[in-house]
Amino acid sequence: VARPLNVPFVLFVASLCSMLFSVDNFIVAVTFQMIYSAVNDLAVSLMNELIGTSIPSEKFKYYQGIGQWLRRLGNMVTAILGPIFFGIDERLPFLFFGAIVFVWAVMLWFLMYMHADRIQQSIAYTSSESDEKDEGENKSCIAESVVEPFVPFLETSSTPWHVLEQRYYSLNK
Repeated sequence: VARPLNVPFVLFVASLCSMLFSVDNFIVAVTFQMIYSAVNDLAVSLMNELIGTSIPSEKFKYYQGIGQWLRRLGNMVTAILGPIFFGIDERLPFLFFGAIVFVWAVMLWFLMYMHADRIQQSIAYTSSESDEKDEGENKSCIAESVVEPFVPFLETSSTPWHVLEQRYYSLNK
């Protein structure tokens, strides 16, 4: 998995664990709660690292502060709505907030996809452009639709994300 996709993948796992915590089996619920706790902390660390390497250093404090503020705001909303939802149905808070995290992960993936696509269009890679044209003739329609969400991120397997972003920003000042 390309480095920028680590955050959405971890968020997908966290959202599914939150929703599966509502399973009516103690061992299953505890297992998914433990997995959720681990990936939740991992998601925060990965997001901080992604912010730190993806934006100019003079803007880091601002965006880091906004990110922490939004996270705390989410914690407050969860603390207020969780008991209310629990009063309606014991599974509702886990399903509701898990679904919100899932939608957030999809939105994050989409935004990062659009950004990676802009980077790829902006930076000329002559050797990879000719390879893509040759490979495109041999792919089936199903294979293309499965691979499409990953295509702009393929370059990050050989060149770190932050290096691609630096090239992009230096070309588009």
